[in-house]
Amino acid sequence: MNKKLGASNLHELIDPAKAKPDQLTFGSPGVGTSLHMSGELFKEMAGVQIRHIPYTGRAQSLPDLFSRRISMLFDNLSSSLALIKAGEVQALGVTTPKRSHAAPEIPTLAEQGMTGFEAISWFSLMAPANLPPPIQKRLNQMVRQTLSNPEIKSRLLANGLDPALSSPKALSQLISSEAAKWGKVVQQSGAKLE
Repeated sequence: MNKKLGASNLHELIDPAKAKPDQLTFGSPGVGTSLHMSGELFKEMAGVQIRHIPYTGRAQSLPDLFSRRISMLFDNLSSSLALIKAGEVQALGVTTPKRSHAAPEIPTLAEQGMTGFEAISWFSLMAPANLPPPIQKRLNQMVRQTLSNPEIKSRLLANGLDPALSSPKALSQLISSEAAKWGKVVQQSGAKLE
């Protein structure tokens, strides 16, 4: 969020937004991106009208945030952590179920009363369909071993990335649940790819 708004918590953002609909704007790296959909979910759950300003990438939105032409961004913590630490932008909350190891001083949105809001960027290792189970198992073991390495884990955590040790089955379930959740947000928002 740009510092001009003066909000230091979620309520200081939401209450004025309810009082003056469409006064606030949020930028995203483009229509239909996960960060755009995070903003749409936020609008729905908070019951506020915040105008979406799409850009052609995250880098294009930053000058407008710094110059206060837009009110806020939904961004990945790993991308914005340096800006937050430098005091260039104000972080109001993380959208994960628990606070980040990289910035434990930033509360979750749920802690601030927005129960059920969760928007997580995640990365996974994919392989061709019908990969033989022994190869799947071996790849999963190698990823687990790598992410369990204390040096690698420490570097990921310091950059706002929380390594999750999972299984192929758990990943399939995550993909299904995320597709269903965000499909509803896309439909409700009316977003169309340009």
